[in-house]
Amino acid sequence: MTSTATGTRTVPATRAQVLALLLDPQRLPDWNPAFLSMSGPRQAALGQDYELRTLPNLRGTFRYTLIAQDRVHMEWTVPGMSERCEWTLHETGAGTRVGHAVTRSGPLAAVLRHALATLPGLRLDRLAETVPSATAALTGV
Repeated sequence: MTSTATGTRTVPATRAQVLALLLDPQRLPDWNPAFLSMSGPRQAALGQDYELRTLPNLRGTFRYTLIAQDRVHMEWTVPGMSERCEWTLHETGAGTRVGHAVTRSGPLAAVLRHALATLPGLRLDRLAETVPSATAALTGV
């Protein structure tokens, strides 16, 4: 079974700031509620496998499959489920309009499908909350 959900938010940050957070694999657990930890290089690299630990303490792999100025695609797999994520970034006068699509497949995805509809919104909200603190940490402000 394969299921998809989408969401959008305007994040009060520049596209470059949002992109920098999406491309920092070590920071993904700060705002993705399913991720407990990520091991691997700090710099995002296409096709690089990162070791991932998720709730409920499952181990798997994560990788970036597309990196562009206005799009980032990711995928991750744990026993019983694979997920593909797409992020789109469009700068506006009020910040950056961020779109997020999540596609899940596998038996664990079927068990978790009740939570999928709200998942993009939850991730987008947490991303929006995290971007200002990530920007401050980088600039020392």
